[in-house]
Amino acid sequence: MEKKRQQAAVTIGSHPDVAEKLDQLLSRPADRAYLVCTFLECVQNDHGVCTIYTVTDPPPGSRTGPCEKYRQ
Repeated sequence: MEKKRQQAAVTIGSHPDVAEKLDQLLSRPADRAYLVCTFLECVQNDHGVCTIYTVTDPPPGSRTGPCEKYRQ
């Protein structure tokens, strides 16, 4: 599974439109992007769906992980 995630990340990251959009969104040093993928396997095919979640301008002191200790 790890190899599939790495392959998906490389494929998505090398797409020029995706890379350009992430460069626009992630402008601050604390901004992060998270890639979440679901893979479906069968004998002849591998299919997957990946979603990129971005966290921009997180509050100070919330560097422990995505959405931990965020205030509403």
